[in-house]
Amino acid sequence: VNIANALPVFLLLLLVAGARRARRSGVDWAEVVILAVCRPQALTTQRFVGYLAACAAPFFARDLGALAQFEAEHRRDRAWDEYDLRRGQALRALGRNDEAMAAFTRAREVPATAAEAGDSLQAMGAR
Repeated sequence: VNIANALPVFLLLLLVAGARRARRSGVDWAEVVILAVCRPQALTTQRFVGYLAACAAPFFARDLGALAQFEAEHRRDRAWDEYDLRRGQALRALGRNDEAMAAFTRAREVPATAAEAGDSLQAMGAR
């Protein structure tokens, strides 16, 4: 009956996303309580499936957003880090320290000297 509206897939994704979030950030008790009330109603009667979707939407969107952010962080191109380090070195050499610090911060490293910047570039495999 609920195969056509993909309810089993939705429930599985909701469960996996909630478990992943609970493992990473702790249990969201509001989510647990709301879903504990809405899920049995949706599974026993057809007319509460939309109600479950409406109640679960904020939690589902938050968890999917966190998953997308996690993927974006792990698929980040390391070449940009190299670019930011080189740009920071050039800006520091020109005496533009505020802009240099912003570039180093984007690269997630703040070398104190040019030698440290060169070492960090070498560690990243830069040419």
